[in-house]
Amino acid sequence: MATSSRPGPSASPATEPARPAKSWRPRRAGAVGIAALFVVIWFLPAMVAKTPLAGVALRAIGGMARLEGTLTAGRISLGWLSPVAVDDLKLDDADGKPLASVPKLALDKTLLGLVFNRADLGQIRLENPQIVLSLHEGGSNLEEALSAWLSDDRPPAARPALELVVVDGRITVDDTQAATKWQLDQLSARVVLPRRQSDAISVEMSTRVDDKGHRGTLSLELKLPGKPAGEQAGEAELALRAESLPLAMAEAVLRRLAPGS
Repeated sequence: MATSSRPGPSASPATEPARPAKSWRPRRAGAVGIAALFVVIWFLPAMVAKTPLAGVALRAIGGMARLEGTLTAGRISLGWLSPVAVDDLKLDDADGKPLASVPKLALDKTLLGLVFNRADLGQIRLENPQIVLSLHEGGSNLEEALSAWLSDDRPPAARPALELVVVDGRITVDDTQAATKWQLDQLSARVVLPRRQSDAISVEMSTRVDDKGHRGTLSLELKLPGKPAGEQAGEAELALRAESLPLAMAEAVLRRLAPGS
């Protein structure tokens, strides 16, 4: 009698415990956070320039420069990879009277360059600056605004190097002692302030002088020698050229440089 064999039940493989799926959420959140932080840092200069923080920054700059006055600006252009620029920069003295205005101030260095090298501000260009200079016994409103900076006894090595270029400036002078006024027009200047104490400071300036229709010209080149460590500074070198200089201006300069003369 034939018998049929039925296949027995096949042994089922051992069931492996389910592995938890890897979660990418923490890593993704971290990447998003880093990206967001990068975006904020990248646009931070532009946000500062277009918010009230710009005024706070200007006040901080005025404080660091130890200015006796108030700085304001119409527009500030800031970018990590673009040169710093300021439009309609104004300086009022401690009494709130206008002292200086600069329609356009531009640096040749980027904000990133300034951050990584604060010892060298590069070239600062002032276009069409206007200064209202009031002369009085013993000084002027400009000297009063810069009094703390002028009396700064820090060594020059602690100050940043810079090149200041003035293009087509104007200075309106009000001599209260002599009760007269005159103007310096078409003023151009270049001032180089080195960081090292041993290097010389150089000043070049030329301008046209206008005193009630009487016009003259004035130009000068000044070199202030550096002072190497342990040595005495040399003598300053001044080359002055004047043509038809108004007498009122000459008297004012003489009063300031040689009081009582």
